[in-house]
Amino acid sequence: MDRGYLHTIKELTIRPGHSIREYIQGKRSNHSDPVMMLIIIGGLCSILYNHYHIKTMASLDLSTFKGELQMFSLKFFALAFLGYSLILSLSDYLIFRYKGYNYFELFVMNIFSCIEILSLFIFIVPIWLLFSSYGIETYLRSAVIFLAWAYLVFVRYQFFNVANDKRAKFRIWADALAILLLFTVAGWKTWQNMLV
Repeated sequence: MDRGYLHTIKELTIRPGHSIREYIQGKRSNHSDPVMMLIIIGGLCSILYNHYHIKTMASLDLSTFKGELQMFSLKFFALAFLGYSLILSLSDYLIFRYKGYNYFELFVMNIFSCIEILSLFIFIVPIWLLFSSYGIETYLRSAVIFLAWAYLVFVRYQFFNVANDKRAKFRIWADALAILLLFTVAGWKTWQNMLV
């Protein structure tokens, strides 16, 4: 890995929204190509998670959709997160179009966000391996999902520079509450099964 990968990961960790905005504005000399990074980090995630048989879904019931969607996302992290970026970008475009960003710029923002989330997935592998024998996999999965969504909210907060924009701040927090509600409803069955 060259200096660009490490610099990009560091910037996405410390000041993600500002760093992504600067990249979109043309300050790209220290950053790596986001699509290439997504492919490399997504490939590394695929190798690690398949090798160690780590399940990524909070309530992985392989009978749902006959397991095809889950298995695809487990084997091809980069493609799954590329599709995820497309959907997030459409949502961001519809919600924040008054900010003046086009769809492609929001797609770049979401690619960078997914790169950092995949980096979190890589970072969590040793922790997962250390604690998987204690039967707390669902808690670890839930923590990773919560961190990923908190990161997405933080990126949008910085990227759209909402510190003084009440309308954008309201939209971001409404979106965060909707996501929290989704996780609560989707994860309820998993938590019920754990308590039984």
